Amino acid sequence: MISASKQEQISGDNSNNIQATTVNINGVTYEQARQIALDVYKSNALELAGIAKDIATSRVEQFTERLLKNLAEKAPHALKSASDPDFQHSIFEAQKAFARSGDKNLEDILVSLLEDRACEYERNLKQVVLNEAITVSSKLTNSQINTITLLFSLRHTVHNGLQTIQQLAQLITNEILPFYNDMPDGDMGYRYLSYTGIATVDITKASFITIIRKVYQGLCNKGIDEASIRELIAEEPRVTNLFIRQPNSETNSFNSIISTGTQLQIHLKEIGITSDVFILKVINLLSANPMTDEEIKTQLVTVNPQIKSLIDKWDNSSAKNTILTPVGIAIGHANAKKHGLLHNYPLGIWIY
Repeated sequence: MISASKQEQISGDNSNNIQATTVNINGVTYEQARQIALDVYKSNALELAGIAKDIATSRVEQFTERLLKNLAEKAPHALKSASDPDFQHSIFEAQKAFARSGDKNLEDILVSLLEDRACEYERNLKQVVLNEAITVSSKLTNSQINTITLLFSLRHTVHNGLQTIQQLAQLITNEILPFYNDMPDGDMGYRYLSYTGIATVDITKASFITIIRKVYQGLCNKGIDEASIRELIAEEPRVTNLFIRQPNSETNSFNSIISTGTQLQIHLKEIGITSDVFILKVINLLSANPMTDEEIKTQLVTVNPQIKSLIDKWDNSSAKNTILTPVGIAIGHANAKKHGLLHNYPLGIWIY
């Protein structure tokens, strides 16, 4: 499971098209929503000349068809948003961006953001954030979007169920390393993200290992001795299944099956343990015998030597000072979802 620190299906050439008569929510049919969206663009776009006009029009039609087909399949109730002035403004911003660039990756991000935005009927934080994310996305390159996704994955997601640091190294390999090559080498790229409102470049810094240790404190532990485990179980038998023997352990030590303090606290309360003193005692065991930073790094790099380059690049750039704003989180979430990294966990886990 992934948590915060809280499908795309497009009709192919041989697929059946969605008929206008099949979706009619609050008086807005698929065909009406399509016409509204296209009219919004035609009524507000700058008049281009010659071939540029034809290209832009074709792109807008392609983009609009894709968005509305996705909504009709996944959230037909959201088609009614086509008649909302604020949503029309967001559609127009996205249409303009794709009409100008024709960039497939940008189209993916904009469609994903608009799908989420269409389901927000009340003016709330998520709606405002999505509106801004749609507008700002056109100012970003694909490399910048991938950098945002790396920041999002490392700083804002927690993968529960990891039991060894080797599993953590594999997670880093699969979900963070793919974006490593797009990280800026100098400071200018991060300053630009700050300029757009995507992130802040803070005076404080967090090294790669510092973040890993904070998020996965139980995995950065040399192990819990058996005597401590027996003492806990004697006091509260319900924690018996919470600990497993460390693989290949020469010291007969144990680890918790839950590697983060927050999730461990939630789990203990779910099984009926309410004593704050006992809960704190269990959580403290996660970091009672910590590895050094170098030991953590060595274990990660042993699984995949490329992780060393990622750690070095993070620690020697402004990445360590960069924190995403809610707008950056929305864009990072959209791109992570596009790459199949979030198992369809909704944006509402992070922004609510």
